[in-house]
Amino acid sequence: FEPGAAERLAARLGGTRRSLGERSLLSSQCVLLANHRLDVAAEEAKQRLEEAEEVTRAARARTKRFKAEKRQDRLAAADNGLLARLVSGGDPYDASSFTSAHAAFKRRQNEVFVDLARRYLGEDSKVFILDGADAETTRALLRSGGVAADRIVCANPFPDTAAALRNSGITVVERRAEDWLPAAAERFAALYLDGCGGAPEPLMACAAHLDAATPPAAGFVLGFTL
Repeated sequence: FEPGAAERLAARLGGTRRSLGERSLLSSQCVLLANHRLDVAAEEAKQRLEEAEEVTRAARARTKRFKAEKRQDRLAAADNGLLARLVSGGDPYDASSFTSAHAAFKRRQNEVFVDLARRYLGEDSKVFILDGADAETTRALLRSGGVAADRIVCANPFPDTAAALRNSGITVVERRAEDWLPAAAERFAALYLDGCGGAPEPLMACAAHLDAATPPAAGFVLGFTL
C-alpha cells in the first residue's frame, strides 16, 4: 500500500481510526476489515433471499388452498344432499366388530405412529389424525406423554363420534377429512390417515394438504393404513 491508501480504503468500508491513534493502518487490518464487510453483505443478501423464498412459499400455499376450497365448493354443489344423508345414518365405524388380529394390528400401527411422533416432532408441533368413537389413536398419543391434547386435531363428520372424541380434550372438526384437510390453514407436523375402508381416494385427497402447507422444519411424520 502507498502511504494513506489503507486508510482511504478503510474509510470507504466504514472503518475508523479511533483504536489506532496516530498509527498507520496496517494492510493486514485493512484486508480483515474488507473481508468482514463482505461477510456482512453476504449474510444480509442471504437473509433477503430466505425472506423472499418464504413469501413465495406462503403465496403458493394460499393459491393451493384457494384451489382446494373451490374444488370442495364444486363437489358440494354436485353432492345433492348425499353427504347429509350418509351422516344422518350414523358412523359406520365400529371397533367392537374387529377380530382380535385386526385389533392387534390397529394397536401396533398406533404404537409406531406415536413412537415416531414422540421422537421427531417439536414441542409445539400439531398432529392430525383420523379416529373413531373409541378414541384409540387419541388415547395412544396422550398416553405417550409427548403429545398434549391441545396439539391434536381430528376430523369426523358424525356428531356423536365428534362429541365422544372431544371428551378427550382434542380439537374435532365436524367434516370429512378429505373435504377439510386439503384447504386447512393449519400447519401439521404429523398426519395419521387411518383409512381402514380399503379406499385410497380419501387418503389421497387428504395427502393434498402436503402440497398446500409447509410442514415445520423440526420434523415431519406421515402414517396411513387402508
